[in-house]
Amino acid sequence: MKEPKKDGSAWCTVLSALNEEDDNWYFDSGASNHFSKSDAMLEDLQQYGGTVVAANRGAMKVVAKGRMQLTPKSCPDSPIVVNDVQVIPELSSNLLSVNQIVKRGCTVIFNSAGVKVLNSDGDVMATGTRYRELFKLDLRSQERRAHSLARLRLISRSGTSAWDT
Repeated sequence: MKEPKKDGSAWCTVLSALNEEDDNWYFDSGASNHFSKSDAMLEDLQQYGGTVVAANRGAMKVVAKGRMQLTPKSCPDSPIVVNDVQVIPELSSNLLSVNQIVKRGCTVIFNSAGVKVLNSDGDVMATGTRYRELFKLDLRSQERRAHSLARLRLISRSGTSAWDT
């Protein structure tokens, strides 16, 4: 019996099924860096070039990079600074690189219900919930509203702990 080809197309299908208005952040164990589909929430934005190859072997252009703060629901008083977030307008969702998170000395634990990010002392920094076979970062509701407002500003124009290196 021939084994089916494993080319990542299932992963791409799941991400493609997400709504274009989805400004959530998803944990991605295969992402080499943190990636955003918009620069609306980024600070210290710089033009940046490069190409990222997706799981389906399609190439996408990186147009900028910057820094942002995310405020997880589990630690509302401790925003997390995420540096070197690369902007790829072709993305259908925002991705947090598990690789970059663990490089900073954190532990990422996945189970059937969700995900937890622990700092080097074992304290919970962030949590995520399972959503459409993906793991979505649990953000404060104010944070989600801020993302939506930033998206509206971007459309009308037509800009602690760390999880990176």
